[in-house]
Amino acid sequence: MSVVGNNRIGIPLILLHDGEGAIITVETKRGDMYRGFLFEAQETMNLIIKKVRSPGTSKRSPKKKNKKTGKRELG
Repeated sequence: MSVVGNNRIGIPLILLHDGEGAIITVETKRGDMYRGFLFEAQETMNLIIKKVRSPGTSKRSPKKKNKKTGKRELG
């Protein structure tokens, strides 16, 4: 049984649905951040965000050129 009853929706999904129509900030697993208008939150946790901008940058280091191979690699 779910935390909120028999309808099998948990608290994270309820919070996402309550946030529809608000400005939100989302951070991905890679560390990229996006800010925009939460238009729709689906049961599968897919988000439809409009007017998105990326105020943050990835936590990963920028790609640097390897002097031996000439290829770009994460630093």
